[in-house]
Amino acid sequence: MRRFEPCRPLRSDIVFAGGGARFGHPEQSLGIVMMLGGIQRIAERAGKVFAMEWALTVSRVVADDKLVDDAGQFGGKPAQRPTRAHSVHKALLMTWSAGGVTAADDGLIDLALPLFDTEDMFSAPPAAAVEAFKAGLPRPNFAFKGR
Repeated sequence: MRRFEPCRPLRSDIVFAGGGARFGHPEQSLGIVMMLGGIQRIAERAGKVFAMEWALTVSRVVADDKLVDDAGQFGGKPAQRPTRAHSVHKALLMTWSAGGVTAADDGLIDLALPLFDTEDMFSAPPAAAVEAFKAGLPRPNFAFKGR
């Protein structure tokens, strides 16, 4: 069984997955954006609202009696994550909404490359994430400063 095949579901027309399959993208926790056009492809397939939620968070369903507590605990998380990458995802979705996947692809490099020159990028998220992946561990959490 393959553990991880990056981008294949996003570039596939039909996806079959077992009950234990996990879908996600590490970019949201590393302070970068999906460089292969993932966010606009998610929007194309699932809609802008789902794509924005996917770009900014990891969604979940909780029991009714835990909803208020869980939502309150979760509420501050996006602000502690890579806010600059969030703004690029939002810009890509706005570009996609106005002009489709091709327009978002055309603007991707100009929007995304500045992220690699930020203070957040030099705090070692990519290297630490690669090491965790090689060791079979979950991605570590990083303290992003938004600059």
